[in-house]
This record gives sequence, structure tokens and C-alpha cells, in this order.
Amino acid sequence: NSMSIVTANEKTFAQQLTLIDFEMFKSIQPPSFLNLAWDKPKLKYRALSLIRFIERVNSIAYWVSTMICSYEHILDRVAIISKLVSIANELLILNNFQSLAGFVVGFSLAAVSRLKHSFSKLSKKTKKILENINTLMNPTASYKAYRGTLHNVSMPCVPYIGVYLSDLTFIEEGNVNEINGFINYNKNQLVYSVLKEILLYQQTGYDSIKQTEPLHTFLEALPSSDEKYLYSISLLHEPRGCDINDVL
Repeated sequence: NSMSIVTANEKTFAQQLTLIDFEMFKSIQPPSFLNLAWDKPKLKYRALSLIRFIERVNSIAYWVSTMICSYEHILDRVAIISKLVSIANELLILNNFQSLAGFVVGFSLAAVSRLKHSFSKLSKKTKKILENINTLMNPTASYKAYRGTLHNVSMPCVPYIGVYLSDLTFIEEGNVNEINGFINYNKNQLVYSVLKEILLYQQTGYDSIKQTEPLHTFLEALPSSDEKYLYSISLLHEPRGCDINDVL
């Protein structure tokens, strides 16, 4: 539960999330990435592992939001936000950009991002970490900051899968399959360059990290509430237009 998360070791949390993510990432086969299979009803059967990995980001995001919104008192929310930001920072240290993306999305969901008074009470250090990870995972200029960081890290690494899918979609939709009856070699080369990078990151795992129970199983499940419910309780915690003194 959220109380145990506040007292838990953030490094252990990040390590277990990373083990789960890498195993999911490693299981994705190259055909999953071809012909936009993950997004086409007739081809989804060959991209099930990829679809599961895509959905993992949303699962993490709603879990993060649920943890934050589960506390009625502002100081308790500040404590859980601080802990989650610390976990996100540990994910960055582990080069787990997939879960990190989930945390960034979770912090930006409407139910959470509107809790201005809660975020105002964070320490300067926590605010700086949050600013850094938001800047890193910002989609501006086709994720320029993230791409630059990714290509300078040492393996092992769990890349954010959404960027590769955007690249493959751009390649697929911007290039014809054939030119004058011949296979479009340049298009195939572009696709291959993306797959080559994915396969490279799949090769090196987090062998030094051991599975820790029951945390590992809990983080596989990531129980959460839906967006509508989260927003409704967020409004109860910090009503529109309220003063910080009203919620202290």
C-alpha cells in the first residue's frame, strides 16, 4: 500500500520495476515492429508482447496517480510524491526510461498535476529532480533530450518504447513499399536501423539485480483506480480555487 511505499527503499523499488520491464522488453520479437503490427487489428496477434509493454507505461502512470491521490492530508501527499520522485530518479540511474516515462505521465495526469498546493510543499531538491526528469522525457523536437541521453548511457538499459514506435510509424507512413515495381530499399534500411538499436539493447540484462518478493509480484500487478475516480477525489483534496491554508 501507499504507506509502505513511503517507508520503502526507493532503490529496491526501482530495481524491481527494472527487472520486470527488461524481461518484458527482451521478450519482444522483431516481427512485432513491422508494418505497424501493434496498431492493426489483423496483425496484432504477432505483437502481443509489444502491446503489453506499451500498456505497461499506462499501468505505471495510473498507479503513480493512484498512490498520490490516495492520501487526504496534504503533508501525506507531499511525502508520497517525494518518495515517487526519488524512485523515478533511481530509475534514471538504472537507465530504465520505460518506467521513467510512466512516472512522468503519472505526474502529469490531470488528477495529479492540478494538486498545486501539494507540489508547492516539495523540497527544493525534489522539485529539481522532478524538473530534470520532465525535461529529459519532454517530447519536444522528437524527444531530442531523451535521444541524446539514451545514446550516451552504458548498458544495461530499458529504452522508452514509445519513441521507437513513433519513428517506425513515421517511416511506414512517409515511404512507399515499392518504387517502379522494386522494393524500396531505403525504407527497409530505415526500419532495420531502428530494429538494430532495439536488438542491441535487448542483449544486455540486469544480471546483478535479484528478484525481491513480495515487492516484485506487487509491481507486476500495479493496482490502480480509473482516471474519472482519481480526478473526483483530487477535487475533494484540493477544491478548485482553494487557498493553501484551506488544505493544511
